[in-house]
Amino acid sequence: IRNDVIFQIARNYPTSFDKFHSMDIDDTPLFGRTRKDCPFQLLAAAFRADVDVILPTLYFACSDYAMVTILEKDDMLPNECFKTLLKGREAWSELLSQLVADLPERLRDGPAPGVCQKEEPCLRKAFYKDLSKLINSYFRNYQGSYVVNTYLSGVCPGCSSFVANRIETRRRKVWAKVPGHFGCLDWDVLNGKLEEI
Repeated sequence: IRNDVIFQIARNYPTSFDKFHSMDIDDTPLFGRTRKDCPFQLLAAAFRADVDVILPTLYFACSDYAMVTILEKDDMLPNECFKTLLKGREAWSELLSQLVADLPERLRDGPAPGVCQKEEPCLRKAFYKDLSKLINSYFRNYQGSYVVNTYLSGVCPGCSSFVANRIETRRRKVWAKVPGHFGCLDWDVLNGKLEEI
């Protein structure tokens, strides 16, 4: 039964960047509740049961909540688990802040020739507006297409796609570091252990 439970949780909180984000929908029914109502209880149970293969995604899911919500859950989580959650959240939150701060400068990198559909490359004049709204936002709000469509002005479709892909590359780098921020094994090792289960 233990392995079945682990498998069910891992299916709903996968280690793959793409799979995790395709399932990360707050109102999805999960274990008789909605997904947004589950991660803290699941993290506490997984931590107490020492099920390391599902800890990083659960830590990540919990750390994507506002700090006030996390602090309200401190009595639900074992002390060491709570400390790890806060430290990990701080670490990946810094990476996301760097991502946002670097966005204007990254426009200068520009796309390869032939991508821009304008005579004068539009990324030379493009600009971001209201980027401060992204700071401390949900991880899904850092999605490349969302950032470009919401905050970037003055770009053609080719450059828009280019910038969105560059942002997604940076998000994948943040995701790759998630286990380490929570003191867990790398995704590859965890996936191997999960396959054994």
